[in-house]
Amino acid sequence: MAVEHTMYGAGLKNMLNGSIGNIGSSGTELVTLSLMTSAAVAALDLSTDEYWADVLANQVSTTYCGSTDYSTADGGKPLTGVSLATTGMATLFASSTDVVFTTTGTVKAWAGVLRATSYLVSFIDFDGEQKSENGTFRVNWNSSGIIRFSVTT
Repeated sequence: MAVEHTMYGAGLKNMLNGSIGNIGSSGTELVTLSLMTSAAVAALDLSTDEYWADVLANQVSTTYCGSTDYSTADGGKPLTGVSLATTGMATLFASSTDVVFTTTGTVKAWAGVLRATSYLVSFIDFDGEQKSENGTFRVNWNSSGIIRFSVTT
């Protein structure tokens, strides 16, 4: 199995109804990537989980995170260069910058959760334990966007 990135049902609902809005470099929504334990994968419920409080218990702890710039208190690391754009028949949620955690030890993570302030947006299943290498733990975003909606006619 490969890495899978899936939206929470409520994430899409909250984007469409305006609960998650104003995403972008000058927007008011803080978009964060949180690293998760194997328990997060086992407990995943894309149909009912909606808020950070629903998954918070499965965030990596200091036991698994040797990162010097990952804060469990803040729920991860903010994305930079976040934007929403429409090109042709597609709307794109993108970040111009991959997420890189600097480590002094070994970061172990099984999944990632994107959230906008307190709302869950999407879940990334890393397909098993991923560890930091050479002092970094990196999540690379697809160049065509983190989340892409296409309209067909």
